[in-house]
Amino acid sequence: MKEYYKYGRMDDVEPELRQYGFSRVHQSFLVNMRFVKSVERYVAQLKNGTEVSISKKYYKDTEMEYIRGQGEL
Repeated sequence: MKEYYKYGRMDDVEPELRQYGFSRVHQSFLVNMRFVKSVERYVAQLKNGTEVSISKKYYKDTEMEYIRGQGEL
């Protein structure tokens, strides 16, 4: 697993990283949707087993991004 650091406001960083498959799941978190194994009620489980909380504000968008990535839309 690689970790990268990018400093700046999330509102500025999010559009830059969207082109690389990142989606905002929480006020403080972006995840690369290519590594999401499942999305269930307010939790994204990554392929490595890590679970990331999804806030209510971002849940519907995250769920739709996941479904699109699975080719179901």
